[in-house]
Amino acid sequence: MRNAKAKTHFVIIDPLGLCAHTLVEAPPLDRNRNIAFERLIEAVGFGSTDPMILSTLASRLTRLDRQLSHADQETIKEQTGGTTLSDIVRALANSVDPDVQLDEAKVEHAVEDPTPEQIATTAERLKKEAAKPLLAPKLRNLLTSLKSSYEQTIDSVSQDTLLHAGFSGDSQDKARETAQSFRQFLEENKDQIAALQILYSRPWKNRLTFKQVKELAAAIQRPHPAWTPENLWRAYEQLDRSKVKGSGQRVMTDLVSLVSFAIGTEPDLRPYPDKVREQFQVWLSEQQQMGANFTDEQMRWLHHIAEHIATSLEIRTEDFDYVPFSEQGGLGRAYQVFGFKEVLVPRSVLVHYANQFGSKWDQLAAELLANLMAAVHAEQQTVVYAAYEGGLITEDLANQYRQYDCASILRSLTSHALDTVTFLRQQAELSPRWIAPNRSTTVGPRSIRQTLTDRFRSLLHEEAAA
Repeated sequence: MRNAKAKTHFVIIDPLGLCAHTLVEAPPLDRNRNIAFERLIEAVGFGSTDPMILSTLASRLTRLDRQLSHADQETIKEQTGGTTLSDIVRALANSVDPDVQLDEAKVEHAVEDPTPEQIATTAERLKKEAAKPLLAPKLRNLLTSLKSSYEQTIDSVSQDTLLHAGFSGDSQDKARETAQSFRQFLEENKDQIAALQILYSRPWKNRLTFKQVKELAAAIQRPHPAWTPENLWRAYEQLDRSKVKGSGQRVMTDLVSLVSFAIGTEPDLRPYPDKVREQFQVWLSEQQQMGANFTDEQMRWLHHIAEHIATSLEIRTEDFDYVPFSEQGGLGRAYQVFGFKEVLVPRSVLVHYANQFGSKWDQLAAELLANLMAAVHAEQQTVVYAAYEGGLITEDLANQYRQYDCASILRSLTSHALDTVTFLRQQAELSPRWIAPNRSTTVGPRSIRQTLTDRFRSLLHEEAAA
């Protein structure tokens, strides 16, 4: 229409009667923009199946679903037992769709042309099934909280006026208000959030995990986006600098220090990594007093483990698959370094890597066995014996696996399986100056640097001739 001021909807005309049923005008999902989200979701929670309520709620949840972070999506799935917000929205929208209601009624009542009563019965069932997840109060509260955290009111009319340039005179009051509000939040939620339940108990009843700390951070920032570890730390620093140690960028585990200081179980606010490093040094001193002497390699591993705990609160078996542990040989090497040489490879290590490779112990091929050997840095007989002793394989399978020829496969997986000449030749390809300028070894008063240089040059000459 030429006199139309804006396009508001489409009209489909069927003059030839091609459609099997009467065309109906599909209303927009958000049928009532004046109803608050909280009222909509509570109405559904109390059992309402009003099409207008369900349709409007589906529209609001669709917008929220597009805004949610991956962590928020996972939180919703945990609450629903695996159902995503997209699944809930789709079910709500379909439950009020006349086409879907008609198709479902045909199937449910086994008729080609269901009566209006049959369609109404099916529609009511669809609406109740779609609203069922929202009957859970915890999910409704979570969705309401998430929606509030993503809301942002933009004033495009008013103009800002500069009132003051410089440091705010009431910064102390704001910092005090933040600290008090934070403490109040902790008190109100100490029985609902797993991490707070542990931190409030003295001594800790359970071991605090990094996942629980991340969940706590999300629960704090959902209603209070400004309460990041950095901002909370800064507020306490403004109130009493003498009790606050460290400044600048914070890590997730610092939230443990913030909560402990806020509830009064710690007299000072110190970065969590600093406390871990201090406790690590105390532990090392105690070990040395008891006669323990760590090798240089063991000390490297211990420092890596301590730093990992400082930033991740814990260390798990799968953490050894990542840097820096993977660069040192992974979990298998860690067990060897710290004295598992008689048992050689603990059962838990074998199970971990077998699961990672998707291996079945009763169907172990030579390639998979070689991969296990490379992962745990152990010989073939050692791995097979450890698997047998751990009850993972029978004696017959152990004898079968001992006969595998894994040497050639292993050489393609790790340089530790290479002989000296092959290893040096590979290094020559990577860097022709690998040994001569950078390696000097002394045996007694005699330097053998020249001997290594001559040997390396001869290998290069042989390689070039070949």
